[in-house]
Amino acid sequence: MALRLEGLGQTILMDGADDLLPVLGAVMPHWRFEVLEEAREADACIRITGAGANRYLVHDLHGSEPAHEWDAVDAVCDVIADLALERVRASDSLFCLHGAAVAFAGRLVIFPNDHRAGKSVLTAVLGHAGHCVFGDDVLPITIAADGTVEGIATGVLPRVRLPVPAGFSSAFRTWAAANPGPGNDRYKYLEVPNLAAHGTRMPIGAIVRLDRREGEPPQLGPLSRAEAFESVIDRNFARNLHSGRIMRAFEALASQVPLATLTYGSAEEAAALLAQEFPRWNRPAPRVAAPLDVSSDAPAVDEANRVYHPERRYVRAEGLTETTIDGLHYVADSDGRGLFRLNHGARVIWAVLEEPATGPEAADIVATAFPAEDPARIAEDCARTFAELLGEALIVPAP
Repeated sequence: MALRLEGLGQTILMDGADDLLPVLGAVMPHWRFEVLEEAREADACIRITGAGANRYLVHDLHGSEPAHEWDAVDAVCDVIADLALERVRASDSLFCLHGAAVAFAGRLVIFPNDHRAGKSVLTAVLGHAGHCVFGDDVLPITIAADGTVEGIATGVLPRVRLPVPAGFSSAFRTWAAANPGPGNDRYKYLEVPNLAAHGTRMPIGAIVRLDRREGEPPQLGPLSRAEAFESVIDRNFARNLHSGRIMRAFEALASQVPLATLTYGSAEEAAALLAQEFPRWNRPAPRVAAPLDVSSDAPAVDEANRVYHPERRYVRAEGLTETTIDGLHYVADSDGRGLFRLNHGARVIWAVLEEPATGPEAADIVATAFPAEDPARIAEDCARTFAELLGEALIVPAP
């Protein structure tokens, strides 16, 4: 048996794993599966094989990892993770953020993932309170035709780690214990009253970074644009997209939406604070003003030209994408494979390289601008920076 997934054009092969279908359907209630009697492996993205009572082997057919053996709930967890990767593999326009998203007043507040920050349980608490859940672990992001940055609902139930801590209210713990969502001894999926249908789109309204601290009352503090930008850019896993496109989209988010750090001890108190903070929006939805076409016809850099020679002049490569956020300068290479942050010293050298220069010539210019600094140290820093920029194809030998 096989399942064709609506919206992906891919299938999941089910070899002796038909009894896993009810669990998949419960955890992904808004996904549509067409049951096929048979299918070709070439058309499939995942193979699930029954391995005994409540045991399943899950193999990502487009990945390099070996198949993993799980119980039903952990197998579904693995399938969901593989489908998230498959979704970005299959699209040349989707970004994908490791984080959670919940709707407030028609826009999404996104919570970038930080280890043990509690995004999943906070999402479940917000879902229990009636807020619309778009996802508790992954958020696909797209740019609408008018440039609006939108999140896309995963259609997957939020999941909490068990046991639910005793610090939660008895009402929440009773609800979680009685919830009909599938679970095992480690995790439980929770049915929430307002789960966004798979594929639903909504503009992103705010970025809130979570900082969980035991016993701390909830409060919203500052989050700089640079911190917000790095928080989302570091958690993007759409590796097939040009890094310049990713940079432009997340720059729009970090520059145009409210930003905050939520420090909290109780997820329930934090949920109440968020509901008070975002009952309405007083600014337009984030929008990418310029087209995101940053593809380049810049020639490939020969490996021999990536070796630094002090006597050779270098200049910035063609086809780069650049931006400055809160004094931090970011450059995406022309191939779209890397995104680099230039520190203060590298930025000074970068400014020099707007015109062709050798390493020693750049060192002389920097030493003149900073007469209090040791010229020998400046020369060493320039040589090292030239070699690093050259190795990343951000500079090339001048004609």
